[in-house]
This record gives sequence, C-alpha cells and structure tokens, in this order.
Amino acid sequence: MFIQPWDATLDDAEWRTWIADGHDFGIPDDPEQARARVEHLRRLLPDTVTVGISGDAAAARGLNA
Repeated sequence: MFIQPWDATLDDAEWRTWIADGHDFGIPDDPEQARARVEHLRRLLPDTVTVGISGDAAAARGLNA
C-alpha cells in the first residue's frame, strides 16, 4: 500500500501509542457498534468515495452494517 508522506506516522511509537490509547482499525465485533462505525465513516466521506470490504472475518460485519 502506498502512503503519502503527509499521511505517514512520524515513527513506530506514534502508531503504537495510538493503538494503545484504544483506537482501532476496522469494524467492531458488536453489530450495533459496527453499524455505528460504518454510518460515521459514511458521514465523513464524500459520496464519490467507496468504502471497501476486506476478505477476512471483518468483511461480514462490514457488509451487515
């Protein structure tokens, strides 16, 4: 995956701290939380952006949300 320089972390400590502070990537296991996460993302993104779904266990949660 290509990451623009302005989107990159400063170093490994930056993203590790972000995760340790309770942030996460992806879709929560709980269906209501998953639905809320997808709705939140849809409000943030313009209509011209498509949200992709991975091919792992998170895919079903994302599609159901």
